[in-house]
Amino acid sequence: MGSGPEGSAHQAVEPARQYQTVGNGLDFASFFGEVNHGLLMARVSGKVTDIRMRKLIRACLNYGLMTGGLMETKEQGTPQDGPLSPLM
Repeated sequence: MGSGPEGSAHQAVEPARQYQTVGNGLDFASFFGEVNHGLLMARVSGKVTDIRMRKLIRACLNYGLMTGGLMETKEQGTPQDGPLSPLM
């Protein structure tokens, strides 16, 4: 199978791994921490037509972290190792 809708996740990641192997310093953790929510949701909206599902995805993207007793929301980045990780 090739990459694209019929390809596997491993096939989709392989070009990035090859890029990293060449020494270009691709950092997946950094990438996922800097994803722009607006751009991502624009791409998601092209594929996900159910408004309730898009709202759920947006809520997961806007997850908060408790820092010093205060809730801090995220405006960029995607949660890693969560239920949305495969979608992202």
